[in-house]
Amino acid sequence: MKKLLVVLIATAFVFGLVAQSAIAEDRLELSGQVRARAWSKENTDSYGTGLMAGDLEAASAGLEQTDADELKYWDQRFRMAAKITPADGVSGNLRFDFAEGTWGNTPDWDGSRYTTSELQVDRAYLEVNKGIVMVRAGQQFFGLGNNYAYDNQATGLLFQIKTPVVISLVYTKEDEGGGLTDDDDLGTEDVDHYAIDLGYATDAFSVNVFYGVQKDGSDGTPADPCVEPNMFGAMGKASFGPINVLAELNVFGGEIDYGPGTESTDFTGTQLYADVNMRVNEMFLVGVDLVYSDGVDIEDDLGDEIKITQLNATNSFGSTRYADRGPFTTDIHLLDANFAGTGSSVLDAYTGGDIFDPLGLQGGAMGGGPYVVVTPIEGLNFYANFMYLKAAEDELIDNTTVYNLAAEYMLTQNTTLAAQYSVASVDDDIEGFDIDDLKALVARIQITF
Repeated sequence: MKKLLVVLIATAFVFGLVAQSAIAEDRLELSGQVRARAWSKENTDSYGTGLMAGDLEAASAGLEQTDADELKYWDQRFRMAAKITPADGVSGNLRFDFAEGTWGNTPDWDGSRYTTSELQVDRAYLEVNKGIVMVRAGQQFFGLGNNYAYDNQATGLLFQIKTPVVISLVYTKEDEGGGLTDDDDLGTEDVDHYAIDLGYATDAFSVNVFYGVQKDGSDGTPADPCVEPNMFGAMGKASFGPINVLAELNVFGGEIDYGPGTESTDFTGTQLYADVNMRVNEMFLVGVDLVYSDGVDIEDDLGDEIKITQLNATNSFGSTRYADRGPFTTDIHLLDANFAGTGSSVLDAYTGGDIFDPLGLQGGAMGGGPYVVVTPIEGLNFYANFMYLKAAEDELIDNTTVYNLAAEYMLTQNTTLAAQYSVASVDDDIEGFDIDDLKALVARIQITF
């Protein structure tokens, strides 16, 4: 009954805004998208529960391709955003996701309608933007750099001062710790994020330098450790005639503290990404991705160190991915599968990381590859790319090769049809052990408004 009331209130509110827009269109902006997708996946949900622990028998059972891991399904989503501007520079912002789920899937589908996934409040925040100061408060998106190393949708505050060097301060409340007291004696310590970004931009280039940290107020125990990663990063964008360059460097630190009398686990990781591209003519865009990401020697350092690729790995929004280049680049997440299987829920939450640590096996990566976007006629794009990633620490994986082929066509105004085929082939260094290719084939029809 309570859920039905929430849905009725939200629906009445949205449609009330639509009705009012006829009278006050200057105060309301509506936008969104509606999509349906068809998926076919192979080997993308496998987990090697004993691989990093050296238990090849358990790992083989987890990684072996089975019929249950050949996934074929449809899903859909109706997304609507509303921005209400009651005064100049002041706005309230909402974003809803309606009926997001898999077709025919229990318990989402009861035979006649969506139930558990009928309504999600994606974002809800206020913004005051006056002069050189901008403040946002509420449930919103927070990102640093190219929105990979820190990519978070959370409740919190963004405070920005727009001088020639734009200063952005971020605070998010990640976890109230089971109570509002925030008291160590009661075991209700909070988990918070703090970040700062300094940005400078001209017409020719932009530079951002940023720092982020997670603060966990708990003393730490083996069952409930104190997890405090941190990250320093820098990103630059520049144009040199027809050539565009994006580069980002991230360095991670911090630790997992399991309490007095126990050894802590240090977070580590250095990763560099660069994208260099050029518009040859109206038909061809060509470019190259370059990657360096260090690894961890798991024979000597597993348990003492763990490589991470994102500050907020446990709550990543997934708005930037590099391996699945094309119209589905934030959807497929081909290399994000966690095959580490350390046996620790905390450690496993931080393993995995797209091109920077394929399959979460702590090997890192170095390499890259070319890509091309072809536009033979207006409204039709073809995408192709290839990446070869050699492990920096190759005890488990020697190299990973990624292929993507895709097409997107504008059927009519604000309506697109797209398809993509992605494959990741893994060459491991373990005698008598093979990781099957990860494959994904997806098609989508989508309207935007």
